[in-house]
Amino acid sequence: IGCNDGTLVACDTLFNTVHGLYQDRYAHRDTMSDVIVQHLITDQKVRIKTRDYVKKIAVYRGRLAIQLPKSVLIYEESTQDSQYDMSYSLVQKVNQELECNLLVVTSMHLILCQEKRLQLYDFHGDKIREWVLEATIRYIRAVGGPSGREAILIGLRSGDVYKIFIDNHFPILVVNHPHPIRCLDLSCSRNKLALVDEKSR
Repeated sequence: IGCNDGTLVACDTLFNTVHGLYQDRYAHRDTMSDVIVQHLITDQKVRIKTRDYVKKIAVYRGRLAIQLPKSVLIYEESTQDSQYDMSYSLVQKVNQELECNLLVVTSMHLILCQEKRLQLYDFHGDKIREWVLEATIRYIRAVGGPSGREAILIGLRSGDVYKIFIDNHFPILVVNHPHPIRCLDLSCSRNKLALVDEKSR
């Protein structure tokens, strides 16, 4: 930027990374209004044009949720031809302005996180259930389960890690860690939990 007094100012505009990952599928925002889904094994990519500002992305099994300012789009992966097929079709549109810090999609539901509060919505936009935890939620991850009864792992600023089955009202404390949680995951055998805290340990 050139100013009247002869000074030049260089400005750098940074945007948050908007992305989602589930097993071998990685989705990220491109050009603010498109979503690119990539198969990490074959490196195949597909572009989904929303023609609106993409706020959040969530991926789970054959589902892809894209949050826009006034709605949430639910896409389904078409796997009829091959397990590596990369075509997605729009199956549902939730015409509501849903605000959240974190977004998770499961086979039949959307999970929205707002600070200490988790809200479970169906794909018609009806709120099914709500959980309020004692500390701010820092990380949330769907870890599988039967359709409509999936489990999610939640890492809190307090260091606690909870497991919630979405058809149950009661969170289950898994670990009490001394530092705030940054990221976590569960092993394939479901008997080991990996977490990264704010001290990067």
